[in-house]
Amino acid sequence: MTSSLRKTRKYPSHPDDVPVTKKMLFEVRSELKAEIRSVASKLKSHDAKFASHDKRFDSVDSRFDSLETRMSGQFHEIKILIESKDAKYSAQFHELKSLMESQDNKYSAQFQEMKMLMESQDNKYSAQFQEMKMLMESQDNKYSAKLHEMIILMESQDAKNNVVLDALTGLFHRQDRVENDQKSLRQFVTEFAKAKSNS
Repeated sequence: MTSSLRKTRKYPSHPDDVPVTKKMLFEVRSELKAEIRSVASKLKSHDAKFASHDKRFDSVDSRFDSLETRMSGQFHEIKILIESKDAKYSAQFHELKSLMESQDNKYSAQFQEMKMLMESQDNKYSAQFQEMKMLMESQDNKYSAKLHEMIILMESQDAKNNVVLDALTGLFHRQDRVENDQKSLRQFVTEFAKAKSNS
């Protein structure tokens, strides 16, 4: 019978088909528990590292919070300073605007006054120009009358000069005739004297 059992026993042909003993199972269990404890200790060390990192991050967060608080305070201080400057510049702007408006009103009044003065001067000069124009026209009429009078006088003088010139021309012609007669008479007397002496 033992020989028959030996003959019918079959051995596994694959490693996965090998039967596991209780001791082997406990060994595997112990090995797994050791691995789990190793992983747990590693996780604890990582937790400690993460805790230190968390502390560092908390420190950085606190520094950022303090910096944010400080920056917020400086921002509010700058905001208050800007608002005070804006109020100051706004007051100066309104003061400058009112001053410019007063200057504009002053210059506008001076411009109107100057305009009225120029208009009065224009009227005055226009009246003087009209008066001068009338005076010049009267002077022109006076000079024109004198010119015509002078022309008439010159024409009458020309007529008188022509009469005198004609008389002088006649006198010169008469003088020429007298001189010719005297010359002829002297020649006759000379010839007569020569003829008488020869005889």
